[in-house]
Amino acid sequence: MLTKNIIVPQNVISEIEKFLYILTASGFEVNSNHVELFYGAEDFYRARELLQGVRCKKVILGIGAGGASRKYPVEKYLIALKALAKKNLVFVIVGGQAELDDAEFLEKNLPNGKILNLVGKTTLRETEAVISQSDYYIGNDSGVMHMAAAAKIPCLVLYREAVDKENYLPGAFSEFGRFPPHQTNSVILRPDHQLEECAKRGRIYGWCHSEEPHCITQIAPQEIIDGFEVLQTL
Repeated sequence: MLTKNIIVPQNVISEIEKFLYILTASGFEVNSNHVELFYGAEDFYRARELLQGVRCKKVILGIGAGGASRKYPVEKYLIALKALAKKNLVFVIVGGQAELDDAEFLEKNLPNGKILNLVGKTTLRETEAVISQSDYYIGNDSGVMHMAAAAKIPCLVLYREAVDKENYLPGAFSEFGRFPPHQTNSVILRPDHQLEECAKRGRIYGWCHSEEPHCITQIAPQEIIDGFEVLQTL
């Protein structure tokens, strides 16, 4: 769509920052880098209705993701959530049909009154409205996470990308570098290294070759517990 080449500096890695740079380099004036959610009054009131019984802090759980290797095992989430459930908060699960089984698993295994399962019960815009009325996000690198970031909800995010790979052509291969939570406070959890099977193979976006939860499984549930403690102080 452009009539001239625009070379984005190597230190501009985030996709949002890249697009803003291209606009500036094309002669446009960028007055705001704010990301927005778009929903209507009906969506807002529907979300308020769904959340009306919750009188404490609400933590959005993003247990889904675009690919299975980006999903942290729900059994490991449960370990962390059981510890966090002792706090004065309620976990709100949102998502689509693909998250139904995992959401039901968490609902059955967490204490009564500590979880609100909205998976499959809201439209996209109603989900945005629910997120905007919540206090924190815990979960995978996903569309739900980016909705939370757009609403400026503090995010604790789990990525599959190993820390020791972050400086290898990050503009092409770094999942965390290209798609971090934008414009909000965040705590990022990542494995230190690739698992051996992935380390033996070539480079790939996100650095995990598996089609199932794999490198991301190295993150310990205790890291989620500790990370949330940090998130609350930001």
